Amino acid sequence: MASVAWSTAQWRVIADPHPAGYRGAYWFTCIPDYAKAVALAELLGIHAPVLYLRHIAVEGPLYNVSRDTDTSNRSWKKPLSTHMPQVIADLRALGWTYAAQADAVEAMSLGRTPYDTEGTWLSPVNKLLEAEKQRLN
Repeated sequence: MASVAWSTAQWRVIADPHPAGYRGAYWFTCIPDYAKAVALAELLGIHAPVLYLRHIAVEGPLYNVSRDTDTSNRSWKKPLSTHMPQVIADLRALGWTYAAQADAVEAMSLGRTPYDTEGTWLSPVNKLLEAEKQRLN
């Protein structure tokens, strides 16, 4: 049970989600633990990789990157990158549109997708969110 226990800050992310692109100072604005995303997704009846990516994708290329850091390398740092192999495997196992976005999501996490402040680099995650919305309707 401890592995899926939620902190107060994580409950706030669920109850009062931040707008896309929001970054707090000195704390996560997302759910970095995939096991917790899986537990919540099962309760809600949604696909865990989509929930997880919804929370970490915006933070991914920005987490632990300072102004002095080389911005050309936007690979996701730990702990956000830790669960990505399982997330990618789960997307592929889901098939359909989910599997079609797996390579693009993997490229994002490895820093191969050009980051832009307008958010167009988030296209694969947006496609996953749209697929999940269609599935649930």
